[in-house]
Amino acid sequence: MAFPDPDNNAPIGSPCPVIEEISPAGVVNYSDRFKGKYALILLFMRSCSYCHKALAYIKKFIEPEFPVDKLMIVGVGREHMKDELLDFAEQKKINFPLVEDPNRVIYSHFAEKTVPRIYLIGPDGKILYHDKGYDRIAFEKFSEFLKEKLA
Repeated sequence: MAFPDPDNNAPIGSPCPVIEEISPAGVVNYSDRFKGKYALILLFMRSCSYCHKALAYIKKFIEPEFPVDKLMIVGVGREHMKDELLDFAEQKKINFPLVEDPNRVIYSHFAEKTVPRIYLIGPDGKILYHDKGYDRIAFEKFSEFLKEKLA
């Protein structure tokens, strides 16, 4: 990220906050699932037009470029319940996990405000990259950063 972000609670170099969800099968800890590999975390809201653009970019340019064994992508739906996210994933044809966060519990560990936000987590569990908002040029630069890291 090029500019300071006073609303960011998860600075570069810090450990990734825990991302977990309670399912009928028990607690799903996504943070454990991406240990040892890179992970892209997208914090979003369904009502946010820039979030839709960020999702579209990730689906079109990032997801096809990097296999799941190299890069795990997880979306966190700020203020959304699981049923809303399942409908949204079906409408948008999203193939990566979307985690509910109806009370901003997960989100608050990352930031105070503003979506979309992306975080790249390294295999060691530390944050390597962070940005907020959507700008096509910034996402293209992020894609190049990903290619360098995952080469």
